[in-house]
Amino acid sequence: MLDCSMFSIRSQVFGIPLSDTLECFRLPAISPLPGAPNIIEGVVNIRGEAVPVFNLAARCGLPNAKPHASQFLLLALAGTRRAALRVDQVIGIESIDESGITPPEKLSRSLRRLRGVVALEGNMVLIHDLADFLESSEEDALDRALSDGEGKDR
Repeated sequence: MLDCSMFSIRSQVFGIPLSDTLECFRLPAISPLPGAPNIIEGVVNIRGEAVPVFNLAARCGLPNAKPHASQFLLLALAGTRRAALRVDQVIGIESIDESGITPPEKLSRSLRRLRGVVALEGNMVLIHDLADFLESSEEDALDRALSDGEGKDR
């Protein structure tokens, strides 16, 4: 069984492993991060640390929407990096039978950044492994942007 934090963005349901989930709170201000790849919305200040906000909606081809006070920020691990996701709704925790997760390459090449897809309660749930969210060039650009931004006001 894979325990997942479940959330939605524009009515699409997503999950990330609970073991990668750190905390969730109301959406704070997102500051721009010059030089970051387009898939990064900006950064948020979490207890003095600049944490990049991954744009999961854009990665999945969902319509873009401006940040709104009703949204949440899900803080998670993306490999060795802390990252944040702007989500519309936090659903809760779900235990998923891993044998029911369809590998993404069986569905579409465009889903290659997913861990898999599973049907739950009539919804197609996209399970993400945030360690694989960024391509290597995006990872490098993000590292440079974060390094260039150190010491600057956010």
